[in-house]
Amino acid sequence: TATVRDFAAYLGDHEELLPKLANIESFKEEIWKSYFKARIELYKDLIEKYQATEKRQKEIEEEARKQRTQWESVIDIFNNRFFVPFKLTATNRVSVILGLEPMLSLGFTFEDGVDKATVEKAALMQILSTGEKKALYILNIIFEVEVRKKAKQETIFVVDDIADSFDYKNKYAIIQYLMDIAEEPFFNQIILTHNFDFFRTINSSFVDYSHCLMAFKSSTGLSLKQAMGIGTAGLTA
Repeated sequence: TATVRDFAAYLGDHEELLPKLANIESFKEEIWKSYFKARIELYKDLIEKYQATEKRQKEIEEEARKQRTQWESVIDIFNNRFFVPFKLTATNRVSVILGLEPMLSLGFTFEDGVDKATVEKAALMQILSTGEKKALYILNIIFEVEVRKKAKQETIFVVDDIADSFDYKNKYAIIQYLMDIAEEPFFNQIILTHNFDFFRTINSSFVDYSHCLMAFKSSTGLSLKQAMGIGTAGLTA
C-alpha cells in the first residue's frame, strides 16, 4: 500500500532507525518521550490537571465514607435487633454513594464465639436454620418500612404470621419492631396470626383488646368478633 511504500522510503532516508525496530516496545517508548519533550508545556498542564482531579476524587470518596446510605441504616437495625450467627456489612458503600454502582452489595461475617470469617451468601445459607434464613429475608421488609418512614408516607401494613419459624429471641425482635412502627403517626397495621402465643404477646405489648378481633368460621361463613382473651386466631388493627 501507499502507506507501506512511504514508510519504506522514510526508512531509506533514515537508516539509523533500523536497529530500533528490533525492539518495537522500546521504540514506542522513545517516540512517546520525544513527543512529550516537544510538547513539554502541554504535558505539564495535563499532569497538573490529573493530580488535581485525583486529589479531588480522594476528597469526594472521603466525604462519601462519612455519609450513610438508607441500606446502611437498615443493616444497623438488623444487626442490632436480630440474633443470627452472622453480621451484615455494606461492601461497596462508597461506589453506591458516588453513583458508580446502583445497588448495595452485602457482606457476611460468620461469627462462632471469638472466631470470625467472611463467607459468601450461598455458603452461609447452607448452614443457617429456617428461622435464621427468614430473619435475613426480613431485611427487605425493614428497608421498605424505613424508606416510607423517612418519606413520612401514609401506609397500611398487613402483617401475616410474620414470626412463624422464628426462635424466641427473634420473634421478640419482630414484635419490638412492630411496636416501633405503631408509634409512627402515618403508619397503621393489620396484624394477622394463627399463633395464640404471638397474639397474646402482641396484645400485652402494644395492642389493646379493644383493637383485637377474633375470626370464627361457621356454617354461614367467617365472622369477626371482639376478642375475649382466649382463641386460636386473631386480627388486630
